[in-house]
Amino acid sequence: MPFALRLGDASPARQLLNVVTLDDPDSFPLTATVSGTGLETISIDAPSLRVNELPSRGVWTVRISFSGLTPWTGYSYSITQNSKTIAGSFQTLPADQTTPFSFIIGTCDGSIPRNPTNTFRTIRQLVETSAIPIVHMFIVDDVHYADTDDVNDPATGLVSTGKPQDTGVGADYAKAWTASYGLLPSESKWMLPDRQWVYQNLPCCYSGGDHAIAGNWCRGDAKPGAGDKMHKPCARGPGSLEDVAGAEWDAFYGNINPAPMRPGQWYWGKDMGPVRLSLWDMSKTIEPFDSRLPTDTPCYGPRQISDHMNFLD
Repeated sequence: MPFALRLGDASPARQLLNVVTLDDPDSFPLTATVSGTGLETISIDAPSLRVNELPSRGVWTVRISFSGLTPWTGYSYSITQNSKTIAGSFQTLPADQTTPFSFIIGTCDGSIPRNPTNTFRTIRQLVETSAIPIVHMFIVDDVHYADTDDVNDPATGLVSTGKPQDTGVGADYAKAWTASYGLLPSESKWMLPDRQWVYQNLPCCYSGGDHAIAGNWCRGDAKPGAGDKMHKPCARGPGSLEDVAGAEWDAFYGNINPAPMRPGQWYWGKDMGPVRLSLWDMSKTIEPFDSRLPTDTPCYGPRQISDHMNFLD
């Protein structure tokens, strides 16, 4: 049975990756190897079961970390489960502010499938040929439009009960994120070889956005003709749509990203040598905020703006 992975946040001394597998990691353990200069530990976290409704298959996420790495060094790695191996490579970040490097900024990966072949072929060619090493990628806003991805995959038996933003079911969100890893043949746009190569060879930070929950979540836009921007109830706390969707996003992407600027929020900061980046789209809380207002509410309140300004200052 297949599994897939994405390289996550990288630093001069550590590399994270996230594995999504349809085979039970307790029955078919994952193993990891790394070759390169310096390695202190390989850590494989306990698997997190995300979908458990089929007799012989589920969806698990597993985070793996390589630490004690040498700055500005190339590494190759392999991950094996149930006789299948995925191999790739990465380069750690420099530890100084003088070494030249580059990175890629992208947005709205859910819209890339309009021309995914050329997009990911180009990214791969850039990574493989750039005179200045490309060592990271940032997807800012909406990794995948999971809110409206109604999965129906006969090959795996994974079938959503509806659009996740309508059902509010955690497993429906998990199936959408599973598709984005390239594990569901019915959603071939995620399975392109160049796309998979990029996922396996270019560390990336994935910035969650409103489409991880529902389009323009908590925006409060009730103007006529607003479509998916129409005001949505903004209940918060255990069991809410925001809580359910957020837990699935965290399992698939949040655990391979930098820590958020403020606990529980969906905005992040990343230092890369001489560069400091602020990654954000929609905020999970907006202060001041009142979801009962019939008009547009700012995406960010003074507290969120202050967090970003303080980070960048």
